[in-house]
Amino acid sequence: LGEQQDLNFGYGFENTLLNLGPTPPSQISNFINEHGRNFSVLDFTTGWSSNGFDRVIFPTNGFMQSVNAKITVPVTKKSIGYYTLAYQAEWYKPIASSHRFLLKLKGSANYGGGYWRSSELPFYENFYAGGIDSVRGYEGNTLGPLDSDGNPLGGNLSLYGTLGLVVPSLVAPNSLRTTVFLDGGNVFNTYKGTANHFHVNNIRYSAGIEFDWLTPLGAVN
Repeated sequence: LGEQQDLNFGYGFENTLLNLGPTPPSQISNFINEHGRNFSVLDFTTGWSSNGFDRVIFPTNGFMQSVNAKITVPVTKKSIGYYTLAYQAEWYKPIASSHRFLLKLKGSANYGGGYWRSSELPFYENFYAGGIDSVRGYEGNTLGPLDSDGNPLGGNLSLYGTLGLVVPSLVAPNSLRTTVFLDGGNVFNTYKGTANHFHVNNIRYSAGIEFDWLTPLGAVN
């Protein structure tokens, strides 16, 4: 397969109405007291991707990457203008000419912030980490900052990376891929005066074995 590149643009309208319980976490109640509960914005998105994999399924060589951006324009005076940026990449390289052992690298970074009525990304647009495709071994979306009730709140910066070694599968080698992996990542806040700032010591790690099974309906992991 040759390298394929795509460029896309999009736009839309978003209306967000926050309906909360009787005792919301302090972070959310403070947000509502300052900014209100109803937000209407126009959103504009753009993205670019490049795929140089040698195969559509179970690639053995090549590099893929994508960049996506979103910005919202407030429709009402009480709405919040914000933006998000995202980058993702994945790389495969055979260690031996037989392509039986492969080195795999994969990573992603997401960042967001506000530019109108708030310098912070609205909490309902926060990024989360933990679980499949984001530091496996942890419960889904549980890493990073917590609210005043001890529940995941997310953050405006997420980082994730994985190092994998694809090894020969003893059973059904044409339909089963076995990968030994090391994951690392977390979610952070970059705002002044908040906890959970980015620091190497705050990166969370996990290791294990991943099995990808190619079924008639597609790949399952």
